[in-house]
Amino acid sequence: MKINFDIQKNKWIKLTALWLLLVLALKILTMIQVPMMLTNIVFVSVSFALIVISYMKNQENKWELAVFVLAYLAHLLIILLDLYGREYVMILHSGRDTETFWNVSSQYYYGDFSETVTYYPYYLNVFYQIIGLNRFGAQYINVLGWCLSMILMEKSCKSLEIKGKLRFVALLLMAFAPNYMCITSVLLREGIIVAMNFLWFYCQIQWMKEGKYTYLTGCLIAPLVSLGLHMSAIVFWGLTVVAVALYDQKKKEFRIQKKTMISLVLGIVGLLVFLLIPTTRRLITQKLPDFDEGFLNTMNEMIAYASENDGGSSYLKDVYVTGYGDFIWQTFVRMFYFYASPLPMHWRGLSDALAFAISSVPYMLSMILSIVTIFVKRKNPYRTLMWASFVMLSGICAWGVFNAGTAMRHRDKIIGICILLLLYSFKEISSIWKNWRKK
Repeated sequence: MKINFDIQKNKWIKLTALWLLLVLALKILTMIQVPMMLTNIVFVSVSFALIVISYMKNQENKWELAVFVLAYLAHLLIILLDLYGREYVMILHSGRDTETFWNVSSQYYYGDFSETVTYYPYYLNVFYQIIGLNRFGAQYINVLGWCLSMILMEKSCKSLEIKGKLRFVALLLMAFAPNYMCITSVLLREGIIVAMNFLWFYCQIQWMKEGKYTYLTGCLIAPLVSLGLHMSAIVFWGLTVVAVALYDQKKKEFRIQKKTMISLVLGIVGLLVFLLIPTTRRLITQKLPDFDEGFLNTMNEMIAYASENDGGSSYLKDVYVTGYGDFIWQTFVRMFYFYASPLPMHWRGLSDALAFAISSVPYMLSMILSIVTIFVKRKNPYRTLMWASFVMLSGICAWGVFNAGTAMRHRDKIIGICILLLLYSFKEISSIWKNWRKK
């Protein structure tokens, strides 16, 4: 495969070089100990210019840039309120977790690695080596993750032929989804995770469309970055293996082929190698419960612990498993609650009702409309991929998430896919409806 390194044709090379120069400049500013405010001004202004270049390159009309700029400024405002306005306003999801990440990552910066709270503080420490012990800069990294997601939304809409008003709505939802705005502005790992998961999805659909191995490489690398932050990313590796095994590039559909068994065997071998390497194995095994006392007993202990430490937003409290059949049934029930909570019967007030409207409804509406499209177009590989993402993420989170607040954060790991499934389904239904009216 010939790779063209003509800078005029591959403008991403120029852009990458500019980003590297920015990183170098930030490192130099930190080394010579200029005021942190000046470092942040350089960081924000230069990165914004580079992002706008990429964003404008992919935009369909001038209004898309206005949406991006307004949402970008809103993210900066949320950071400032989170850092300096806590006496007046409390930002959603900012609190115990964000402060723990800040405190532990600060210890790492000074060489104290005695405490471990996920791998996120290690990521933060890498940033600190460039920008210093700089909380604004650390939170701004999450905003950059959101910026990447916005660019990927533009590119994904183009790939899925979502145009005009539907495309504008997709960007609008991605820009101003309240829950997503908050988790990409405070000191949480989700900003990076969402961007990497969305990058996986874009690479996956591009590979399905064009068959280029560069996109397949992206499908393997993107989940690796987010896997260090949350084990749920392993489902995207699994989906890539299944896609390679079943997807027919010529017919553009999933079906069993000669390569299916070979691909699945190679995937299993790859997973075994992954588990045999101590460093990578710990990414998964340290999050798994200890089943020494029996599988069902361990699951019931997890439910009991979650029920005792509910924080007021737990669902299915004290609902224990009574057998393996019941475990399978409850898994599906918890998968539904993962996307739908907080359900109306659990609302404690207006805040829960609002959370349901802005977070739960889009996911449920996406699923409902996509089911309707099955009657419109029975076989659709992109819809299948999006649905598989929904099912696999909820499946792995079903027994790891027990309350609505945590569910809101974790389901937004695929918010880009949710928005695309919603509008892609609407596009399919609208197309059939228009054809029917013409007749």
